[in-house]
Amino acid sequence: MTKTSLKIAAGVAALSMWAGAPFAAHALASWSPAVDVSTSGFLTSDPEIAIDADGVMTAIWSHVGVSTKTIQVSTSSDGQDWTDPVDVSPPSHAAIDPHLVVDRYGRVTAIWTNSTGTDSIWTSQREWGETTWSSPVQLSETAEETAEAQIVVDSIGNFTTIFNNRDAHKIQSRTSDDGVTWSSIVTLAQEGDSQYLGLPQIAVDGSGRVTGVWRAYDSDNDGKMIVARSSVNPGVWSSATTLFGGDANDPRIAATESGLTTVTAFSDFSEVEIQSRSSQDGGAWTTAVGHGAGDGAMPNVSVVGPDRIVHTFVDDTVGGLWASSSEDGVQWTTRHLVDDGGDAPAGVSSNHVAKVIADSSGHLTAVWMRDYTGNPTNLPRATASTSADGITWSEPVELAGTSSYSVNVVVNSDSRVTALFELSDGTENTVQSRTIDNGGSESEELADTGANDGVNAIAVLAVAGIVAAAAVRRRARF
Repeated sequence: MTKTSLKIAAGVAALSMWAGAPFAAHALASWSPAVDVSTSGFLTSDPEIAIDADGVMTAIWSHVGVSTKTIQVSTSSDGQDWTDPVDVSPPSHAAIDPHLVVDRYGRVTAIWTNSTGTDSIWTSQREWGETTWSSPVQLSETAEETAEAQIVVDSIGNFTTIFNNRDAHKIQSRTSDDGVTWSSIVTLAQEGDSQYLGLPQIAVDGSGRVTGVWRAYDSDNDGKMIVARSSVNPGVWSSATTLFGGDANDPRIAATESGLTTVTAFSDFSEVEIQSRSSQDGGAWTTAVGHGAGDGAMPNVSVVGPDRIVHTFVDDTVGGLWASSSEDGVQWTTRHLVDDGGDAPAGVSSNHVAKVIADSSGHLTAVWMRDYTGNPTNLPRATASTSADGITWSEPVELAGTSSYSVNVVVNSDSRVTALFELSDGTENTVQSRTIDNGGSESEELADTGANDGVNAIAVLAVAGIVAAAAVRRRARF
């Protein structure tokens, strides 16, 4: 099954979510015990995971040694047996903030920031079925401070990266049709010495249209706005557009196979209201849509099919993690409660926002950071919940029983979901994974209790047989 057909299969099955019909309950399923992905005894940061059409997963993270910071990767076909970590960045780099994508050929392309000396952006690639990585290529200007790189690849293998040139006050981009040879740098936005740009994000839809979004602000950290521009062809960009004014911040972006692109952000610091705007096939952006009242936090948008986007955020006014969805960015379903776990965790960055994914049977899995009430260390924990319809969610499951961060999630064609996260015990961080297998599960129709009215929705499904998260010895390699 190709990657595109896998996404479509998952999306078609998920189209009934938030439809208000009786839902199919999960058969009893449980998360596997946690396994180490990185080598224990060290510090790690910023793990991510990607999966190819054959179900092979690649995890990436920044590994902190005694005197080095290197980008490392490990692979797995089941989310439980992981290969020994391999260095991607050279020893001379202090490598941080890694990201990765997998193209239609199964090639994995990684991108990171080298923080040695003047910060710079680098990339390397591994061919399908290989274990060695290509010689790293620098994507940014040598003498200019650059960081915050993001990367996407479209369905035919065109790569686009976006990054922040801090020295020159620019947002810049490069493209490639193979991930090895890259175009010249293109400047998407430039500001004066008193203006700053940051937090670039990027997404690509099914037609190959790339959209970038970033934040602009002045030297007093006022007058923030989110601007975006999209390209129809690789490297060809339209003019910038202001999407949000009024102290907008924390942009997040997602794009569907059908061409819907949605951006969400804080729209106003005085109320911390969360809003979104959308565009179909590169057309005009919709008017801003509000998602709840004031005091929102950690907004994100996730794709759950060929034409549906899920919007998630924490509502600090009434508490809990909430979700709604849309196929056009204008009409959004009534928001439903995923978790009533209270306020957003203090000190958790926007990189730890909730992520939602749909498997081929239509079951949804959400992963996020949760600040548990009564947690004696007052630290967040990676958490997961599942849903058959997007309305009623299972009781939240702690993926790690102690402090944990950086939640990520992927799913294969057999509906096996793999969650990746970072466990911290105060002295070391370890990248770990857990899986839940929904493939072939039977379901039963449950009557609509009327409890899910979007304000007082209560999670009534429970994932049984929960296995407490625990670090276990590394399993046999494949």
